[in-house]
Amino acid sequence: MSGMLKSIRKRKRQTFLSLLLAACLCVAFLFGTVAEASNSDFGINVTIKASKKNYTFELEVKNKSKAFDGRVVVMTSSQGSGFTGYSKSISIASQQTEYVSINVPLAGTNPDLEFKILILDNDDILRYQEKFKSIAYIAGKNLTYEEKITSLDMYDIENVQGYMEKPAGELSGLISILIILYVVLVGPIIYLILKAVKKRELMWIIIPGITVVFVLIMFLMSIGSASKNDSIKSIELTNYQNETISTYVFGYSAGHKKWDVKTKENYCTGRCLSRSYIYDENVKYRAELEQGLSNMKLHYSPRNSYESTCFELESETKPEGSIEIIASENDPYVVKVCNKTGQHLDYMYVSTFKGCEVVEDVEPNATVDVELNLNNNSSGSFINNSQLQNKYLMPAYEDGDIEKSSELAALYIALEASYTGNEQALAVGVTKGASKTDKEEISFRCFYDSVSFQPYDEY
Repeated sequence: MSGMLKSIRKRKRQTFLSLLLAACLCVAFLFGTVAEASNSDFGINVTIKASKKNYTFELEVKNKSKAFDGRVVVMTSSQGSGFTGYSKSISIASQQTEYVSINVPLAGTNPDLEFKILILDNDDILRYQEKFKSIAYIAGKNLTYEEKITSLDMYDIENVQGYMEKPAGELSGLISILIILYVVLVGPIIYLILKAVKKRELMWIIIPGITVVFVLIMFLMSIGSASKNDSIKSIELTNYQNETISTYVFGYSAGHKKWDVKTKENYCTGRCLSRSYIYDENVKYRAELEQGLSNMKLHYSPRNSYESTCFELESETKPEGSIEIIASENDPYVVKVCNKTGQHLDYMYVSTFKGCEVVEDVEPNATVDVELNLNNNSSGSFINNSQLQNKYLMPAYEDGDIEKSSELAALYIALEASYTGNEQALAVGVTKGASKTDKEEISFRCFYDSVSFQPYDEY
């Protein structure tokens, strides 16, 4: 008996030592994982300069280990919007130093909130991370938080991008026929056939079998009709009011996969409109703009299938042409809108206090006359953008004119992106454009201008 007790005690000691060893290995693994993303392999010195449109992060990256290829990511935040990554590729030889310059837009970036700098390899494995107090703290001066003045948000994108695609339900007629056929088969036809051959007891086998076959057919039809590809669209917006040219790249991924798009040209600044970024100690940020020498790479990691996102990119190119909105001195109730964009506009949306109008086929240098009530000089918001959607966009879509509804949807997005609420008359035109990314997406060009008038008695 004593020998058996000794044997049991020995096994308990061995089990305890095994558990202790396993715990030590787990701790060592955790420390090793943290060390991999620590500051041991890299060192970074940060300088930040504020320009008219960007915060420029001048990064001195020292590689203390072996040769490295990957990218440097600056993660900044805006009030209530989470973190967005702005990145550039980097290649550093062992024990060498590289200098990286990354632009982060002033608009939408809060300089008083913390930011992070990450280094990731080409497999997106975190190799370095460091948290900094704020942009203002590093820059060494007070910086004003500038939120971009626009009413465009992801709700607007999700609300109208469906008007740019053919409606689902093209198989509804075929499905209806299949359902009728199924009801007829499992009802009188199968019964009469089995009754004629005196095999009615087989109904318990044949009807479930037919049901399974029909369900399988409709299931396969639904899979075949579902979108399997990414849906990408773009709009180039020329805003003559603030003298900017911006490109909006938006859409969704049909599958729950990373959204990767490469632009065909470079931009001086950009941001993501999605306001539901993930951020935690595991660095699961969702939006990233990777700046290259001649283009930008846009990355987005959706949480769900068909989750939409939108990137706003601003070009360094200055607008050419104009849309002139002129009030007649002889008749102040008439506004003349002249298309001097140099483009044939398929549609032009004109809105005043009196209402709105969509004019088709506006040639270059053509003029559109619109009545305007100058006695009402309210500086508040007067333009009801839902008129464009309800009066023009939805009817075109319901009539099956997807080409027209697509352009009117682009008008709606351009209007939301430009409208500030202080306008008393505005005009925005649209025409088809060339794709802006490697996805060869459908693209539109929009042109916007607005004007504010003096009270009538000042004329």
